[in-house]
Amino acid sequence: MVSSKKINTIEVANILKDLHSGIELLRTRQEEKQAVVDQFDSEEKRLFFGKISEMAVMSSIKKTNKELEKIDKEIKKIIISSNKLIQKLEKNLTQQNPYKFHATLTGIAGQNEKGFVKKVKKLKRR
Repeated sequence: MVSSKKINTIEVANILKDLHSGIELLRTRQEEKQAVVDQFDSEEKRLFFGKISEMAVMSSIKKTNKELEKIDKEIKKIIISSNKLIQKLEKNLTQQNPYKFHATLTGIAGQNEKGFVKKVKKLKRR
């Protein structure tokens, strides 16, 4: 009996769910980074208007830079894991290339499970 390929919907759904949660986490980290930048910006304005000293801003610079580096590392990890999930999803979907079938009077004729065999051109040597 001839059968066509069927996608593993459970695996694809799990990949998409993981990818969605990764994207949400990425957005959360980006919002955290924006909050840190906004907080430092407000401290810089307070320095400009003379409400705090330069020493206070200098200590805030070190703290802010450490926090920004930490968030950037987390964002890079999320991006790398999301790219791996995308590659896994792409691999799963490219395996779903359809078999080529056609109906004849004698029944269904078509491609075997291994797929089409590409003909390799032989290069002529001089």
